Amino acid sequence: MSHRSCIAFGAVLVLSIAGVLPLAAQADPLYVNLNDWPLYIKTGFDRSAVSQDPTGQAGWKSLPPTGNSGRYARPIELDLDGVQKRKAFSLKRFPEMEFTYSIPFDFPASSALLLQGGKGEGGPVPGLHFAALGDNWEIFLNGTRVRSELHLDAQGKIAGHRSVRDVRFPIEGSILRAGRNILTIRIIADPTFPPQGMHQAEPYFLGSYENIERRNAELIPVLLCGLYLFIGIYHLFMYLVRPADRHNLFYGLFSVDLALYLFVRTHTAYLIIPDSDAIFRIELASLCFILPFVGAFIETLNDNKVLRRTMAYGAFSAALAVLQVLMPVSFSHDLLRLWQFTGLFAAVYYFGYEILGRFLSDGWRRWKRDRDSGGKSGLGLAYLKALARTPIGNLLIGAIILFATAVFDILDALYFQWDLVLTQYGFFLFTMGTALILANRLGFLHERLRGLNANLEDRIDRLAQAGKSLAASERKYKNLFHGSTDPLALLDGQLRIVEGNRAAVKLFELDRPGKARPSLESALYVEEREGRVQADRVHRAIEAQRKGAEVEEIQVKLRTALGEAKACRLRLEHIDSPTGEGTLLRVLPEATDGLAGFFVEGRERYEIENTLQAAEDLCRKSCARLTRYLPEEDAGFIEICLREMVINAIEHGNLEITFDEKSASQKNGRYFDFLQKRRLEPAYRQRRVVLEYSISAERATFRVTDEGRGFDHRAYITEGAEPSPELLEHGRGLFMTLGAFDRVAYNEKGNQVTLVKYCRK
Repeated sequence: MSHRSCIAFGAVLVLSIAGVLPLAAQADPLYVNLNDWPLYIKTGFDRSAVSQDPTGQAGWKSLPPTGNSGRYARPIELDLDGVQKRKAFSLKRFPEMEFTYSIPFDFPASSALLLQGGKGEGGPVPGLHFAALGDNWEIFLNGTRVRSELHLDAQGKIAGHRSVRDVRFPIEGSILRAGRNILTIRIIADPTFPPQGMHQAEPYFLGSYENIERRNAELIPVLLCGLYLFIGIYHLFMYLVRPADRHNLFYGLFSVDLALYLFVRTHTAYLIIPDSDAIFRIELASLCFILPFVGAFIETLNDNKVLRRTMAYGAFSAALAVLQVLMPVSFSHDLLRLWQFTGLFAAVYYFGYEILGRFLSDGWRRWKRDRDSGGKSGLGLAYLKALARTPIGNLLIGAIILFATAVFDILDALYFQWDLVLTQYGFFLFTMGTALILANRLGFLHERLRGLNANLEDRIDRLAQAGKSLAASERKYKNLFHGSTDPLALLDGQLRIVEGNRAAVKLFELDRPGKARPSLESALYVEEREGRVQADRVHRAIEAQRKGAEVEEIQVKLRTALGEAKACRLRLEHIDSPTGEGTLLRVLPEATDGLAGFFVEGRERYEIENTLQAAEDLCRKSCARLTRYLPEEDAGFIEICLREMVINAIEHGNLEITFDEKSASQKNGRYFDFLQKRRLEPAYRQRRVVLEYSISAERATFRVTDEGRGFDHRAYITEGAEPSPELLEHGRGLFMTLGAFDRVAYNEKGNQVTLVKYCRK
C-alpha cells in the first residue's frame, strides 16, 4: 500500500468514526439519545423505587441534558453525600458504596407502535448501549431488571470487577411503553476511583439492537491486533536469525506490545479476562512500554544502538508498569496520569528529533550535494523527493500520522474523554509503512548478498585451483628458486639471507659488491613510532613455525633501495634445507580485497591492545573500502590521520604518556623501550582502544575511544586556531585530522573522538 493510499484509508476511518452517531440517529427508528434527558444520581439504592420518576424529588443530584456533546457521571466528581476525597498517589483503600442513577425519558408513540406492529413478524429488537459502566452494576427499565453484572461475596463485597466499555444488550420490546419510561442503574463501586459510574462521555442511547451490534462490530480491531501480533513475532524471529539487526528486536517487541494493548481495549477481551481490574492493569502496563520500544527501534535503525536517554526512559516506564500491576487500581490511575504527561514529552522528542530532525538534516545534505554537482532543484523539491523516496522520509509520513493520533488520544484521555482511540489506526499506518521499509531493506540486502555469494564462490573455486597448483610448484622448486617471479629466499637460524632467486637478489641487493649477507630484520622499514614491532612479529612467526604451527602470512613494510616503505606480505615456512634447518621466505604483494568493487555500506567495531602494529593493521583494514567512494589519495590521507588518532589514544589515552615524557624519551633515543615498559604495567595493560566505523555512499564515520582519563581538547582546539607551540614537535596529527575530516567532535571527557568525512562524488 502506498503512503497516499494509507493516508486516504486513515481519513476514511476517521470520518467514519466521527460520523457514526449522527448516522445512527438518522437511520434508527427506535433511536433515543439518553444524553438528551436529565440524569439523576443519589447515594444508596432502594429496590422498591426503581420504577419511580425522580423528577422534582428531594435527595437527588441532577445533571442537565447535553445531547451529542456527552456528559460524565463519575461519583468522585459529583459531590455526593458520603463520597470521600482521595489525594493523588495515596495508597489508602476506601470502602465501596452504592449509587442509584436514573434517567426518565420519553419513547415516541410511533416507535412503540412499530414494536407492537413488528411483534411476531421479524420487527426491530430494541437494545441499550452504554459507553461505559463501572464497577458492579445492574440495570432496570420501568421496574424490570434487564441486565445484571453484580459479582459479590457472602459479605456483599465486590468479588469480581466488571467496569466495562461499550455495554450493549437487547431488551424485550414489551418493557418499553409510549411516553415516559424510567431507566434506573444500580452501581456498587469505590467512588474514589475515576473510571466508575458512567465514566465515558458518550454515547448512551436506546435503539435497534441490530444497529447497535453493527456499530460496535470489532472485526477490524481484532484483525488489526492479530496482524500486529504476527508482524511482531516475525521480526522477533528475524532478530534470532540475525542478532546484529537489533532494530528487528525492538520493532518486534513494539508490535507485540501494541497488539496486547489494543486487544485489551476491545470488548472481546472481557470474554477472555472477566475481571475488569486485571484488564485495566494489563492495559496500563502494556501502554507504558510502547514509546520506549518505538524510541529504541528508531535509534537502532539509524545508529544501531540505544541511547542512554532512551534506556533511562525505558527503565522509568518499566518501573511504572510494575507498579501498575502491584498497586491498587486507584493508585495505578494516578500513575497513568504521570505516564501521559511524560509520554507527551517523549513523543515530541522521538518525532521532532529522531525522525523529523534526521529527515531535515539528511535532506539538507542531499540538496547541498546535488547543488555542488550542478543540480538546480530547490530545497523544497529536494525535501519532497526525500519524503517519497528515502526510508527516513517514508518513516516520517507514518510518524506524522502516528504522532498526531497519539497526541490526540493522550489529550482525549486527559481532557476530551471522547474515547475514539484513533491511535489504533495511526499505529496501523505506521506499522504497515515501517514493515514495508524493513522488507525493502531486507530485499535489497538479500539481492546484494546473493550476488556477492555467487561471485565469492566463483573466486573460491579459482583460488582453490590456483592454490593446488601453487602448492605443487612450491614443493617442486622451493630449494631451486625457479618458476616464480615472487622474491624467494632461504633464511638461516639468525634470519640471514643464505640464497635467493632473481627477484630476491634484486629486492635485497644480494649482488651488491662488498655487501655482507643481509638479514631480514635489516630489510624491514622502521618507523619512528613502531621500533621493533615488525621485527618482533617476524621472530614470533618463525618461532611458531619451528614448533609446527601452520604456515602463515604476516603484513610488514620493507625498505626499498630509496629508503621508502613498501607494504607486502611475508610467507614464512620452516623447512629442512641442504644446509640444515631454515626458513623459506616468500615475499608477496600487499593483499587486495576482491570484494571491494561490490562494497555498498558496512559498519564494524574492534578492540585492540596498546600496540602500534595493531593500530597500523586496524587503520589499514578500516580504510580499505574508502576508495569505493573517495579518491585513492584522499582515502590514503584519511588512513594516515585515523592512524594518528588511534596511536594518540594508545599513547596519551590508555598509557597516559604526557607530551613531556614522550619528548624526553625521544631525545634520549629510548622512546620505544619506554612505550613497551609502560604498556606492561599493571595499571595500563588491561586497557583497550575501541574503534567503531561505518562507511556508506554518503559518509564515513570513525569513533575512537580509549580508557584513559581524557584530556582538555578545548585547550588545543579552537575554531580557526593554529597549532600551539607545544604540539609542533609531535602533535601535528591532531591538526592534520582537523583538516582531513569534515567534522571532528570530542566527548565531554576527552577520551572519545568522532570523525566524519562526507563523500562528495
